[in-house]
Amino acid sequence: MRVLLLGILSGIVLLGCVRQIDNKIVSPAVLPDTASAVIPTQDTFYNEDLFMQSIVSAEHVEPIHAVRVIVVPHHLLASDIIASLIAATAVDTVERVIMIGPNHNDVSASTLSSAQVTWNTPLGDVETDGNTVRALLDFLDIPAQPDAFLEEHSVGALMPFLRRYMPDVRVVPILFNSTATQDDAARVAAWLADNLGARDFVIVSTDFSHYLTQSQADEHDEITVELILNGRVERIMGLDNSYLDSPASLAAGMLYADAKKCVSHIVRRGNTNDFTSRSYEETTSYFGIAFVCPTE
Repeated sequence: MRVLLLGILSGIVLLGCVRQIDNKIVSPAVLPDTASAVIPTQDTFYNEDLFMQSIVSAEHVEPIHAVRVIVVPHHLLASDIIASLIAATAVDTVERVIMIGPNHNDVSASTLSSAQVTWNTPLGDVETDGNTVRALLDFLDIPAQPDAFLEEHSVGALMPFLRRYMPDVRVVPILFNSTATQDDAARVAAWLADNLGARDFVIVSTDFSHYLTQSQADEHDEITVELILNGRVERIMGLDNSYLDSPASLAAGMLYADAKKCVSHIVRRGNTNDFTSRSYEETTSYFGIAFVCPTE
């Protein structure tokens, strides 16, 4: 994999950190359940150099048709994987995207969170599908949690890419916190299977092994790949952060894909050291996975 020359602060991108949102943005403490949070991605979930480099590198990717679910990273260091997977699979008509990722700071009283949100990206706004969000919240019997999204990069970091490749879609965001169970993942997957159609698309946003040397990460990643390709959801739910940062998010996507008889394909794979001009002792690994489904 070619090395990208980066003129960025490694602490922000490598660890997926985000900057504090300006106090002029609405405070989570005063957001009622029905509020729609407005979140700026510029300077919070966006790096122009990495974004533009990734868009250029994805110009000639081969299209992948009949994909219902993809798994992509949310660390901007791996923007090349994000752009290439979304570009390759954004070839069929999509009207609604279900975006699933971790609630890194557990900003919610529930193991699951969703809300009506607008992300202001440098390319234009990305908005939620209000009717679908309300239906999901009713099904899960939880209140809206817009505050959970204000600083959450697992979904926010992907919005500029979504705006670039699927500019007209509406989003249904779903966050799993760190105590989410397989039952939580199964409930979300069942709702998706019952309510999504041919023009709906699921994006699971998760990074894989964390804080390991590259050789250790490679060993863990081989185990994770085997579990994904063999549909071992129960085993995946038992993995910790040294394998991936959101087992429940991946499980929900896999269970939905299984309900639609989709087959998983590892399309891209990389590690921190593949994207930098220096070698790091603590790394993160990244996958681009496509679940190809039978055509209806």
